Amino acid sequence: TQRWFFVNSKLEEFNSTFTKKYFARYVKDGYLFYSSAEKREDLEKNLEKIKFYGKELPPLSSGRNDQFVETIEIEPPHFDLESRIVVRKIDTTDLHTDENGNEIYQRLSNYEVECEFYKRDTPLLWYNAGQDIKALFEELEEFYDLIKDLDEIKLEEKVPIVIADPMFYGEIGSKTGLITCFYGDVVEEGLSWASNFEEFKIKIEEDPKMFKPYVLFDDDGLPTRKKVIVSSTLNPLFDVYFACKYGKDPTGNGFYLHLEAPNGIGYTYLSFEAEEKRKLEEFDRAIWGLYFNGWHTCLWSEGKINVKLDHGILYENGTPAGIVSAASLDLDLKEYTKKAVSIDHEVSQYGIKFKPFVVMDL
Repeated sequence: TQRWFFVNSKLEEFNSTFTKKYFARYVKDGYLFYSSAEKREDLEKNLEKIKFYGKELPPLSSGRNDQFVETIEIEPPHFDLESRIVVRKIDTTDLHTDENGNEIYQRLSNYEVECEFYKRDTPLLWYNAGQDIKALFEELEEFYDLIKDLDEIKLEEKVPIVIADPMFYGEIGSKTGLITCFYGDVVEEGLSWASNFEEFKIKIEEDPKMFKPYVLFDDDGLPTRKKVIVSSTLNPLFDVYFACKYGKDPTGNGFYLHLEAPNGIGYTYLSFEAEEKRKLEEFDRAIWGLYFNGWHTCLWSEGKINVKLDHGILYENGTPAGIVSAASLDLDLKEYTKKAVSIDHEVSQYGIKFKPFVVMDL
């Protein structure tokens, strides 16, 4: 991992870290498993009791290993506003499966860009991630052009809020997020607010080829496939273990967290959108919510959201009018999914695509 720190577009600091891991793949009782460790002897200890076969991967790339990574010159955009930019470049070499089922080593570089603009008492934050640093900087410049001449304003009335914060959709897909409410074991045991719910006006889709690297097989060795998880009805996700337990068909979603968890449900890449879509300019006034505080504290299993908008852009008839903050967002997902609305504009980040949801009745 390499990090660049820029203050007012001038490089202030650069550092890099190196991590080396060993991976093994093994079979037990007809099931396919994975294990990993930073030290080879630790990996071998994990596998002492298990008959296995495996392949050692090359070390993860870093700035300390020129065989796998090169330090590149990063030239950030120049802004008139006081700013601080952090760029992270994460290089990995890993074992993946190609479209023909062949195992191949693949090197990927991912960039994360965060920028703070000091335009008010608290900074305006912009962030995104992807494999094209040039495209990310172009998006950052577009954001700067949007906010550079806007003043902070206070709203006296409540208006619709567009949830355009990528952290919301990322949190939905986290290990404790909303997506777990659609896991087969949770649904079958009645532990999810969605267990007996049939009024969904949102669509959640999984596509293992939405981004590279493709994920063509799960950890059970079953082929993955494109599928609709939520639409008008719920289609729960199952691995082999829970499919057998509840008399269901596995869906190619067996993804295990660690050696001590010999079964588990997961997913590949997700997309989110509402059934009803509208253009931003259709609203007299609406807030494009860029950054909220509190997603990690939400009670996803109960479908309860309570967060606070740190900053967003107020639009009037589709035209930016000012910077707003401090709006609270209380949401019951069970009620919201009955009447969900999306802005007809697709956003893509780090394994997730979404058309931002709009909360209307504030």
